[in-house]
Amino acid sequence: MSRPIEIRTVADLERTARSLALHFKARTVVVVGSQGILVGWPDAPVTMCMSPEIDAYPANARAWEAAQDDDLAEAFEEISVIFGEGSHFHSAHGFYATA
Repeated sequence: MSRPIEIRTVADLERTARSLALHFKARTVVVVGSQGILVGWPDAPVTMCMSPEIDAYPANARAWEAAQDDDLAEAFEEISVIFGEGSHFHSAHGFYATA
């Protein structure tokens, strides 16, 4: 049985940005990758929005890492664990974030 095709929307992009901003206490979230098209083209053709992931990271990633008690803390790993594929975020929303 095949999985349904996942279409990303502006609402998905906004949910991802809000979630990352809240978790990392960031004022800015940088969206990279194919789903960034939704920023300037919210009605992009469906074929351009077929992805289970949104690539994004908090602009303060390096500052967040420096502020952690763990010298090995990496924002990109944190995103993968909390918002990545197979995470609770993924299960709850049907898509995931990568950095």
